[in-house]
Amino acid sequence: MKQTADQLTVRKINTVIVLETLRKLAPISRAKLAKATGLNRSTISSIIQSLADIKFVRETELQLDQIGRPGMLLTLNPEGGFTIGLEINVDYVSAILADFNGQLRRKLYRSVNTKMPQHEILMTAVRMATTLVELGQEQKLPFMGMGIGLPGVTDSIAGKLVFAPNLGWRNLDIGQLFFKEFNVPILVENEANCAALGEYRYGAAKDVRNLIYLSAGVGLGGGILIDGEIFHGSQGFAGEIGHMMIERDGFLCACGKRGCWETYVSPNVVIENVRKSLEQGVVSSLTPLLQRSQYALTFRQILDAAEQGDGLALAALTQLGQDLASGLGNLVNIFNPAMIVIGGALTQAGHLLIPAIQKQLSGQVLAAEHTLVQLLPSQLGVDACVHGAVALVLDAVMRDPTNWLT
Repeated sequence: MKQTADQLTVRKINTVIVLETLRKLAPISRAKLAKATGLNRSTISSIIQSLADIKFVRETELQLDQIGRPGMLLTLNPEGGFTIGLEINVDYVSAILADFNGQLRRKLYRSVNTKMPQHEILMTAVRMATTLVELGQEQKLPFMGMGIGLPGVTDSIAGKLVFAPNLGWRNLDIGQLFFKEFNVPILVENEANCAALGEYRYGAAKDVRNLIYLSAGVGLGGGILIDGEIFHGSQGFAGEIGHMMIERDGFLCACGKRGCWETYVSPNVVIENVRKSLEQGVVSSLTPLLQRSQYALTFRQILDAAEQGDGLALAALTQLGQDLASGLGNLVNIFNPAMIVIGGALTQAGHLLIPAIQKQLSGQVLAAEHTLVQLLPSQLGVDACVHGAVALVLDAVMRDPTNWLT
């Protein structure tokens, strides 16, 4: 019995290795797959047949760029199933339908606000997901599961939202709610963690196994990947970097504490600082906007003004970069990441912020001349979280492919 169990364990491990290799290197021949994995040809053939039987793998075109008999190339089968990636954030709900390769097939977006009742926002998300599920089922694809990204502390094991300060939500069993609606595995995660995973699988940080993702919107979130896995900490609450204390008696944060990093580095803070300067008479091309209405000023307008050389806008973004670097220096010294991805609403300002951050970081990081950390703007932009939510499900499928659909 033990020998049989050991053989099944080895088979499962080898299957995971084959799937991950296909994920990274496909299309690929059986011979090259055997070489890349270190498995023998007969093992490869047996595993590929099993995966083809459940429609996870398919043969594509002939490999013609070699001497001798051409072989069929292998790839993951996009028709193997579909996944829903969902993000519920402070001012919007976003959802995508993706195939087994993680490729986008359809996206939906709805604006919401914190004045709306919790139930109304949740039902908006359910209706959006239902629309996408029906579309996937029309294409006769198996529904593999749903990943949900949320802006707060989550318990990913229990599938619960613990606390989302900017939404004002606490102790929400969102995994159970969506399971009752759809009867498939529901994976719940912090939105910044999802975004970090999305950039790792499909974006700017593809295959960079140690990275920090920084997401700024209404608040400031952070996702940390260590050796290609989300770092959750002992109880699953790691990554709430926006609530690092930067100043002991600083600004009041939505979490109830003072001096949190996110109260210094959000786009809304930049808007407020620029507005105050304009009211004090600082000369700027943005002045007419404020004269029109104190609510007319947007982060995009400040960014546009900075790109045109406006002194006030440039100073505001430089200050933002320095304040971002103050926190990032701590994170680099602690985690020593290979890459930092700047995401969320700050993505659009990355080309202006990153030089300021790099300049400030060089004076804050120990052994800076030996610490090689790359700073890049998000490649997936506002869709990083929903793509990461898809990756949550696909990663789980890859870890246990033969049992996932049973």
